[in-house]
Amino acid sequence: MRRHLQQRQSRRLGCRRRSSLKDMTLSHLEIVEDLNKFGPPCDDWEKLQKILDDLWRDGNPSQAIPELLAVFARYPADEDGCGVFWSILHGLETLTGYETHLLRSVQISPSEFGVMMLGRIRNANIATIGSVSVVSVLRATSESKTACERVRKVANRFAPSG
Repeated sequence: MRRHLQQRQSRRLGCRRRSSLKDMTLSHLEIVEDLNKFGPPCDDWEKLQKILDDLWRDGNPSQAIPELLAVFARYPADEDGCGVFWSILHGLETLTGYETHLLRSVQISPSEFGVMMLGRIRNANIATIGSVSVVSVLRATSESKTACERVRKVANRFAPSG
């Protein structure tokens, strides 16, 4: 009886029940916005994993390929985001057409995980993406003055220069 009265009073005051908020799903744009907002100094990896789960549950992760790669760019030499970066890497590898975006991302803003993904492509005996040599991008990254030392070392491991 008491619960019934509380529900009536809540409706009368225009209040929503808490459970209705919990059941709401985010739109694709809201998920992508959350993904874009995630960056240093934030290291709430559980929050990032939840955003990724929402993105895949939404069913349109391929529409967020640049945003997923941008997470790597915001953390260019992080260990692995407590495993969450591996989730991004494996997720991206399931999507059709991510390679061109990856190449562009590494050329513009080299990151450890972006370089590792290119290295994995090279190890799968894929020499080019479009008309661009994977090895040439890895070598350029290993010699880049703008890439941090850790990223340069990873690039050099996949495509040693000379």
